[in-house]
Amino acid sequence: MKHIFITIALSLVTPTASAQAPAGLPKTFPELAAILPEWSRAHPQPADFGPYGEAVTAALARDPDSAAAAMPALSRDLQDPDQEVKSSTLAVLQVLAMRPDGPDLLAPLSSQIADAIATGDQSTQVLALMTAAYLRAKAPDVVIGPIENLLRTRRASDKAIIVAAEALIAIRPTDEAAQKRVISVINDPSTPLAVRYQVLYGTADFGTGSLVIDNVVQIANTSEDKKLRDTAISAALRIGPLAAARIQDRAGRIYNDPRESQASHQLAERALGLQSVH
Repeated sequence: MKHIFITIALSLVTPTASAQAPAGLPKTFPELAAILPEWSRAHPQPADFGPYGEAVTAALARDPDSAAAAMPALSRDLQDPDQEVKSSTLAVLQVLAMRPDGPDLLAPLSSQIADAIATGDQSTQVLALMTAAYLRAKAPDVVIGPIENLLRTRRASDKAIIVAAEALIAIRPTDEAAQKRVISVINDPSTPLAVRYQVLYGTADFGTGSLVIDNVVQIANTSEDKKLRDTAISAALRIGPLAAARIQDRAGRIYNDPRESQASHQLAERALGLQSVH
């Protein structure tokens, strides 16, 4: 996986009007979208993708409204049979999804994003899931089914499962069915422990739903797996006072138990509000 989205995302979040396109590349965003397949195939290494990202940054800085004119080309790029081209396209779409007009820009591509979630390789799935997640509550309903299916069947990579859970909670944070689907991944003993830890903590970032909060508190207060317990305590602190207030007894027992590790003591101290402020 090329992880080109990292370079592009960082370069496009705060474009400046004075940005200059690298020599030899088109100056408009629609033209850049049109050559994306060719560029992606010719520059398969992550480091080689930088000039394209810089060109996109410069083009959008000069003409932010040109994004709409590029969507037909990006739609074609997303249909390219080459998974690397799809990943590159989704990297660009992910950044567009962060814009205030992102939901409107990406609306015509909703079915294609859903298809990438359902059928893409790991890179494509993860980027499509992240694109949907950035749309938050404005993500189209058509992506929900493929995300839920990934979590139900778990016939995808661990990375895709983790991002799918986080995306579903980002999109539908208080929806009961969405919360139950994510909780089922966390609480299933057959789920790899590393996935359970990451989903437990990662979804707490968005986990304002009462079912998610209840599950975090239940694990923090009852789990005999110390890493799972500590992950739940960290998740409760991430959610905020509403969850942290409900784990005080367990945190106190951990804090006062000399058999606990230093890391667990420090975490309990934070939960109890005793952590020194430096």
